Parts: sequence; C-alpha cells; structure tokens
Amino acid sequence: MASSSDTIEKSTTSRIPCTYCPKTFAFRSGLSRHIKTDHHEEHESSYNNCCHICNAKYASISVLTTHLKEQHAMTIPIETHSFSSVDEFEQWKSEEEKKCKSHYVQHTSSQFHQSRKCWKLYCNRSGKYQPRGDGKRVLKSQGFSKIGNVCIANMKVTQDTISGNVTVEYYPVHNSHSIDIAHLPIPESVKLNIAAKLQQGVPIDRILDDMRDRMSNDGASGPELLLSKQDIHNLKRLLNLQGIMKHSNDYESTCAWVEELKAKHYNPVIVFKPQGKEQTGSVNDLAKDDFLLAIQTEFQKDALQQYGNNVIMMDATHGTTQYNFLLISILVIDDHGTGLPVAWAVSNREDSMLLMQFLIVVNERVGSLTPKYFMSDCAEQYFTAWCGTFGHNNTQKLVCIWHVDRAWRKSLQTHVNSQQNRVEIYHHLCVLLRETDQSNFILKLQQLMSYLHENHHEFFEYFNTYYVPHKEEWATCFRIGTIVNTNMFAESFHRLLKVVYLEGKQNRRVDCLLFTLLRLSRNLVFDQIQKTEKGKMTHRKSEINKRHASAEESLNKALYTTISEENSSWEIQSFTSADASIHYTVCKHIHIIHMKESDESKSMSNTERSTEATVPFDRQYFSKAHQGINTVGSTSDAEKVKKEITSFMHETESLLSACDDIGTMEAVKQHMKSAIAVLKANPGHEDGV
Repeated sequence: MASSSDTIEKSTTSRIPCTYCPKTFAFRSGLSRHIKTDHHEEHESSYNNCCHICNAKYASISVLTTHLKEQHAMTIPIETHSFSSVDEFEQWKSEEEKKCKSHYVQHTSSQFHQSRKCWKLYCNRSGKYQPRGDGKRVLKSQGFSKIGNVCIANMKVTQDTISGNVTVEYYPVHNSHSIDIAHLPIPESVKLNIAAKLQQGVPIDRILDDMRDRMSNDGASGPELLLSKQDIHNLKRLLNLQGIMKHSNDYESTCAWVEELKAKHYNPVIVFKPQGKEQTGSVNDLAKDDFLLAIQTEFQKDALQQYGNNVIMMDATHGTTQYNFLLISILVIDDHGTGLPVAWAVSNREDSMLLMQFLIVVNERVGSLTPKYFMSDCAEQYFTAWCGTFGHNNTQKLVCIWHVDRAWRKSLQTHVNSQQNRVEIYHHLCVLLRETDQSNFILKLQQLMSYLHENHHEFFEYFNTYYVPHKEEWATCFRIGTIVNTNMFAESFHRLLKVVYLEGKQNRRVDCLLFTLLRLSRNLVFDQIQKTEKGKMTHRKSEINKRHASAEESLNKALYTTISEENSSWEIQSFTSADASIHYTVCKHIHIIHMKESDESKSMSNTERSTEATVPFDRQYFSKAHQGINTVGSTSDAEKVKKEITSFMHETESLLSACDDIGTMEAVKQHMKSAIAVLKANPGHEDGV
C-alpha cells in the first residue's frame, strides 16, 4: 500500500496548472471556469482570431464572423450544398476554387459522431507562418502564403457514413488578404497531366511549351499560368517515376541500390564503403568517416583493357551531391579520338591514399596496364596513386596546360602587384609554354628566370619550386607527338554529366548520381556501336577533313612547291604547322605527301573521308612523315646546314678560350647539352629513339 506522502505527491504532479497564476486544478473544466472568471481579459488577449479592421480578438472564427457582421456591417453569406458522394463534393470544390482563385485545406483530423463524419476546411492563406528549417534558405520572392491572421472563409463538411451523402456549409467571403494566384498550388488536374507526360518520357521543355500553348488558347487565369521548369522538376522528383529513390533516406536508398546491383550477372559496384562503418578486404586503409563508392560496368572494364595502354586521364568533378563528395573519373581515348570514362568513384576526399584504394580494386578487375601517357591536373596525388598501384613502367606524366595556365594567372595575381608587370610576365610564360624547340625553350627559360630573380622574387620562388623541376610535364617541346595536351576530354564529360544528364540542376543525393552514371554508361555502349557501324563525325575527323580540303586547294593553286623528294623525305615550302607535332592531327602537309605519292589530286567524297578518318592512324608513320617535312620556309640542304653548324662550333671554341666567367660557361654548357640531345634524338643516330 502506498504511503500518504506518495499519494499527495502523485495528486500534485497530476494536477493542471493555470498559466496566469500559481493555482492548480484536478480537471480542465475547473481550469476553464477559473480562467473565464478570474483571467478573462488576459485570456482574451491570447486569442488568435483577430479582426482586421479594429484588431479585436476572439476565441473562434464563428465569433469573429458574428463580430464582422454586427460591428462592421460586412455581408457574409452562408451557402449550403448537398452531394451524393465525397467524389462529387471534391469535384465541386475544385471548380469553386478555380472560379474564386482560392484553395481550402484541412488543419485538423476528422471527427466522428455516431453515423456522421465531420471535418473543416480553411482558406490556405489563414494562419501564421511556421518555419520548419534552420532559416538557411532565402525566402521565396512572393513571400509567405500565410497572412499572419485568420481568414473567415471556410467549409464545414458533414458526411453520412451510412448513405455516403455529403452536406457542406460554405462561407465564401475572404478577409484580411487579397486574391493572389502566386500563393495557390498547382491544380491536381494539371499535376496529373504533367505526370502522365513525364511517365511517357516527354522532355520537360516540351511539356512546358504544350502547357503554355494550351493556356494561351483557353485563356487560363489560374495558378497554372505561373508554372515553371522548376515546378516540373519538383513534381518529377516527388513522383519518383523512374524508381530512383528506393528510400526517403539517401543512405538506405544507396545501400538498396548496391544490394540490387550485386544480384546482377555482372556487379558494377567494385567497392562500397559507407561513412560510419569499418571496411575490411582489399580496401582497408580508409577511416571510419570516409566514403567510397566505385563503379565500373562490364563495357567500361573491356574499354579500359583495350585502350588503357595508350593514354590514361584522371580528374574530379565537384558539386555532384549535397555532401561535397567528389566524382573521380578515369578516362581513355578510343579509336575515334573521343574520351571514354572507364571507371568512377564517389568519395569524400581525393588524396593519394584514397585514390590508391580505388585503383587497387580497378587493378583487380582489369589486370596490369602500361599506359604511355598519364594526364591529370597540377596535383601530384593522381599520378602518385597510379604509380603506387600499376607501377611507373616509363609512363610519361602530362599536366593539362589549361590547368597550368589557370594556376599561373592565379599566382600572378597573388605574387605580382603591378597589372602591367603581370601582363608582361604572363606573355613570356605563354611564349615559353608554346615553344616547340627544346634548345630555344632552355634559353628562354633561363632568360625568364634571370628576369624574375632580379625583379619579382616571390613569383621566381613559386615558379622555380613548382614548375622548373617538372618542365617535362607541361612544356610543349617535351610533348611533341603526344595525343593529348589538355584534359578537355574530362571537361567534356563533366559538361555531359551536369548539363545533359543532370539537366543543369544541382543533384543532392548519392542514389540519383549512381542511377545517372549507370544510365550514362549504358548509353556509351550504344554510342560506340553507332560509331563503329555507322561512323561518327568527331572533332578529330572534322579537323582532318579540313586539312585535306586545304591541301587540295593548295595543290590546285600551286601554293606549295616540292623542293626535293629523296629517300622518302619531302621538303615543302610552307609556314610552320603544329597540327601533327602538337595537336596529333594529320596536317595538310602530310595530305599533300599522300596525294603526291598516290598521284591523286581529286577530292575525296564525304564517305571516303569519313572512312579514312575512322581508321586508327599509325603513330610510327605519323612521326616519320612529319620529320621529313621542312615547314620553316628554308631551301638549305643538309650539307649546307652542317657547314653552318661547324662554323658555329669553331666560333664557340674560339670565344670559349677567352672566357673566364663561370656563369657564362655554365649557360653555354646547358645549351651544348640541349644541342647534343637534339642530335641524339635524330632518327638516323644509332642511339636515337
């Protein structure tokens, strides 16, 4: 048996306190009588139903309605309607809302009284705005839909649960606000029409055009006039027509996707490490908070094995999810000269450790690869991770010159104060970057470094630390004949993903990104089939055809004259061209040689051009043919050039005997080394490459 003190404590804690004084009550009825008797004025001040004319407050909408009738002589009619079913009532309600440009919503649950079901519908503008988030989002341009006060327009609905008949007591007059379609939702009929078209795969732009055409013809004046692409995007996301979101929680939905893909005959998910969980197996160097989702379809695996021994490109795409995760892509170049993504990883960071975990599982699937070139941005972690996984194997690292140029311009803003000096230095950097002769490059580099050391020491330290030791990675003269100069294949993929597949919208969820990548990979298969069977006019083929047309025009107009044709070496008078040596495009000079050798001067048909451009170009013939072209405009033969070089050597020897300055001799030494390197690179040299 409980003690008396326990009983007193229990009775005290269960009593209902008054909000205006220290008194407590056992029942709510007693509390209500107390408030009406002792706190009438204070209680009235807390009422939410305020008159928009005199600011008087009342306990209910019905009392406020009576006040407006009696005190302010407002005409407030009451309409009564009867319907045989709820569907008939809903149809009438939709028509009434469309006619009056209003919308009614239910604030509380329905009440049941014997055989009756009762509920009340209020104007959607009635009430106060209740924020649900933390206020980070900017307020909509039209403002709140809630007016901060009560609107007396409402519907009292009663349904007979036995017969199904519906009776409505309708107060159609609105107060405290104007009629504004900006605060009305899109009608359900319009939503159903849009949903049907989305289900059929009609593009959003086409849906919007059709809707506006129909509204123009019908003279619509409702909220559908304000329909935008964003509204259709929101509806598409909410309907989840493609079944992308398998759960409202992104993590649960992504896990469901991974499990579903595991059941397929070829599992494209090569690793999945969610945040907050430890990972075991081949991926074992990731922290608990790391996230890594890597995918590679069967087509991508085969493409990497086929093209991965030529060029490998790696880059990261930002802004693909709301979690600041990075989309890391591995790309190769196919036979048609287009970039092909062959693996993806979604991760929370891109340091060498995480990249190695990604590349380890790729290596397990495709085996060893020995690419000739590896291209990335200026960061070192990509090449470090690649060599740590696949080995170096004499792979030449190339840095995207677009990233180099951007880094230089950014650093000039930081380290050089004068705009005039920045422009001057940037000009010299561009000249240095585009120099195609190694000896000239070394000379210009020394001159630039001497100038920077004397006048702009901060930029000198930056350039000497990050670029001079790695000049072979970015200087054009050290990458003659390479296939790529910029990472535009990766940039092209970024645009394809964000503009075409994500439709220019900010993606927020990982499961949506996973679905998009799988769809993109599927479409790549069909693109490759079309390019193989039908051919495709890629940018590289188009450039080759332009060079061929230019060569035909030059031959027809006799703009090029063949000077010599000995030992398969051609010398042509022309301007210097970087097509073959830098851009890896069949330049017009090689077209001229080909037409000369085959005694053809007729124009190829479009079919012949496309077929010829589709055949993979032989790199050895490419290099050999271009080495036999003199594009400087000189008519000197080899013996004459040798005599000039010998004369320079004698003059150098004479000047060197009278020189005592160590700095000058070191500079000459560097140039001599460059000259020897150029001679050794000659194909006729026994040690040449």
